Amino acid sequence: MNSINSEDKPVDQNGRPYNRLLLVFTLLIGTFSTFLTSTMLTTAFPTLMKSFSISANTVQWLTTGFMLMMGIVIPITGFFLQRFDSRKLYLSAIVIFFVGTIVCYFAQNFWTILAGRLIEAAGVGITSPVYQTIMTSIFPPAKRGAAMGSAGIVVGLAPCNWANVCWLDFNSLFVANAIFSNHTDLSNCVNYWLFHTKKGITH
Repeated sequence: MNSINSEDKPVDQNGRPYNRLLLVFTLLIGTFSTFLTSTMLTTAFPTLMKSFSISANTVQWLTTGFMLMMGIVIPITGFFLQRFDSRKLYLSAIVIFFVGTIVCYFAQNFWTILAGRLIEAAGVGITSPVYQTIMTSIFPPAKRGAAMGSAGIVVGLAPCNWANVCWLDFNSLFVANAIFSNHTDLSNCVNYWLFHTKKGITH
């Protein structure tokens, strides 16, 4: 576990100081950009229904399936956290999310988009508990409440923001997602790798 000295200067498990603010910023932006996708296709349902000749009940699986996959993966991630360091687990989740976005963008039918959405959800489902676990481990007990509050804001606010781009069609949504989310995640991966310990955070 990271230690905190008497002056509240964080050091990693090897005793080396690191920039906690930059690490927190990296985690907040990275998690925000992945959670953006949870509801992003809702405004594109009419277009998807027309393009693939599917019913409203069918197209809703793009959101329902996403949530169900997250619900499956989140508790499993606790098992992964006991066996893998948090850095590798977080970066792996970002890669999984990126793959899912690419699958959705190149999809030619509904079932391929659904498969891509489930892959994206698996990545998001991993980032959520890993992100919150790291936030609690890098802050002293007295500051963990504020840290978890910040974590909750990101998770709660991110799904609301795709309503601001409701004028885009579904292909453009994935383009926008690839440009914003995955470019941001790539930058965050680099920052997280540079400002973390070689072994990741231990719990």
